[in-house]
Amino acid sequence: MSGCSTVVVPPIADMRSVVQDKFGLRPCTWQLQSARYQLESKDVFTVSPTGSGKMFTFWIPLLFNNNGIIIIITPLDILREKIRDEAIQRGFPAINLCAETATDQAYKDIERLKYRVITVSPERILTDSHFQVLWKLKKFGDKLFNVTFDEGHCISEWGDDFRPLYGQLGNLRWFLPDHTTFHVVSATMPPHIISDVKTKLRMRSYNLAKIIRSNDRPNINLIVEEMKFPRNSMHDLTRVMDLRGGLRPEKFMLFTNSRGSAESACNRLCTDLPPHLRDKIIWFHSGMTMEFRIEAIEKLRRGEIWGICCTDAAGMGLDLRDITLIIQWGYTASLCTLMQRLGRGARDPSVTAVGIYLVEPLYFDTYAGKRKWPAVEECSHPKKKARPNPQGTKVDQEGERDEPVQSEAGDEGFDGLESEEEMDTSQPEVDREAQETSGGPSRTVDTLPLPVNPPRTSDSPILPGNLENSALERYTMYALINAHNCGFCRRRISNEYFNNPKGQ
Repeated sequence: MSGCSTVVVPPIADMRSVVQDKFGLRPCTWQLQSARYQLESKDVFTVSPTGSGKMFTFWIPLLFNNNGIIIIITPLDILREKIRDEAIQRGFPAINLCAETATDQAYKDIERLKYRVITVSPERILTDSHFQVLWKLKKFGDKLFNVTFDEGHCISEWGDDFRPLYGQLGNLRWFLPDHTTFHVVSATMPPHIISDVKTKLRMRSYNLAKIIRSNDRPNINLIVEEMKFPRNSMHDLTRVMDLRGGLRPEKFMLFTNSRGSAESACNRLCTDLPPHLRDKIIWFHSGMTMEFRIEAIEKLRRGEIWGICCTDAAGMGLDLRDITLIIQWGYTASLCTLMQRLGRGARDPSVTAVGIYLVEPLYFDTYAGKRKWPAVEECSHPKKKARPNPQGTKVDQEGERDEPVQSEAGDEGFDGLESEEEMDTSQPEVDREAQETSGGPSRTVDTLPLPVNPPRTSDSPILPGNLENSALERYTMYALINAHNCGFCRRRISNEYFNNPKGQ
């Protein structure tokens, strides 16, 4: 019997004492309960708000699992670096397996049980032949405590098309020892995504435990703002930010749905600044080197730059405590995506932040303009060549895509393959005349919203319970955008969509 399978699970009070002595921090009860379920060899979902300390649930079991090993799968290389660094800081030997570090020697060190924490991308763990060797080693298998999926909602949201190997992570079940369990962690997992992830990972109901906390962030105030100018002009950024006087704005992160938009937004804002201040705002996406991105985050943390125009390369897991302004530029179909981006704000509970969601006019129920049907279906428009990046060297076969586009893992790398081409899938191909008159692109049949009717009573649900998942996503986002016109609170929509427990 393996060492990990004979773990003695201490009472919660004893666990709290040990954790406080070791880390100098008093853990929350939900963190200890998640760790306890893991030590009891259960598959576990841990759902908790952005900035609440979910990563602590990675480290607590390592104090009690007989020197067991955990593998942490996460989508972004910058997150894998962060997790590795924190593991080392907590006293656990760790390695991030990426293009530079995944050498033969590194895998020999793993075989010798040198590391207790291994961070890796889904592509690498499924396709790197070194892992096929590891699965066959009894010594390694006996010490493999669990596989943790950080940002676990990506298994559902990205596993069907954007990064298809995410949808195949359940195949790990065939290689892992019986005692090795799964731990899925996220801030944004509504019931239908939990169900889908459970199916994809082949999690067994009889051995499943869930820690579900409300992901509502009361210290973030959301404003939905209709674009007043054509989207391509980005004049709405000038209207909202108003940097023309050169005054320092709130520390901000501006999210876009593509790299090109991130660069265009940055250029738009910089033209509003005096020349000597134009280096205070930069763009940030996965087409830049890891070194550049890490340095940019540290500059933002120290206040040396004012803000970044970014994609999801900065949309998950980065812990900047004092961001007080989050802007989402353009419609996004997923409330999970929007909440992850908004969740970068006010990570310090004593800080408040404003989230501004700038949306094209045609997504408002007051829109009376002419709509033209696009020539192609949504998400099938031509690929665009990535722009040269003067701020940081293009990442070569390493990093992650920052857009949900069609991608296919080939022989070029294992870490979320970087492509020379990229599509912006936030919007369909559009008629230029319609775009200029409406301030945004036309909608396809797939993106036309269902009518949103105000609930009959204050207790009546807003969201219908009989929609398939993609229709539910569209309905929810349309309801969120038009909530005030329909007479209900946007937080109510979010709480209903995520099935947030009341009273938290």
